[in-house]
Amino acid sequence: QTINLDARKLPPVMDSVRAMVLHQVGNAYSIFGEWDSAIHYANQTLEIRHRILPPNHLTIAYSENSLGVAYSYLEEYEESLRHYHKAESILEERLRPGHTQTIQIKTNIAVLYEDLGLFWEALDRHKENLKYVDQLAPEAQMAAYFNLGSTLGVLGDAEEALRYMDLTEAVFDQYPQVNPIMKSKILAE
Repeated sequence: QTINLDARKLPPVMDSVRAMVLHQVGNAYSIFGEWDSAIHYANQTLEIRHRILPPNHLTIAYSENSLGVAYSYLEEYEESLRHYHKAESILEERLRPGHTQTIQIKTNIAVLYEDLGLFWEALDRHKENLKYVDQLAPEAQMAAYFNLGSTLGVLGDAEEALRYMDLTEAVFDQYPQVNPIMKSKILAE
């Protein structure tokens, strides 16, 4: 069931609130895997944000990322990549290159490259993220090592893949407070 939030029926001063609500509705559809609805609401959110915010505002990057994720799940990879690159551009401009959110976008792009069979491009992205691994939270460090190790494994470099998987496990050993569910999922693969 689609929720109808007709923009014409709300006062203009409510644009930022409307955008926030539409973004959350889109996120809810994402959680349920209803990607077409998620895209619908993310596009509405983005339209409002473009109208009321500067073009390099962080929330515009978040909307672009949401669209990238949704299009990726629909296997519309070129459209997904277009939105991820827009988000990446804003985040690199507004945040430092090693910021967790910037790293996450680069990881999203790398995973998309893997889905497209572009493993060398994915490897470059993962290696770029590795430059900032010491600045990241333990969960993000673990993800950086794991993603790089996985890609190296696909490319046939078993020795290097194992080295990064060992680093992944070392992060878990060093930080026992890391989410145990995440730990079991990563180490099971």
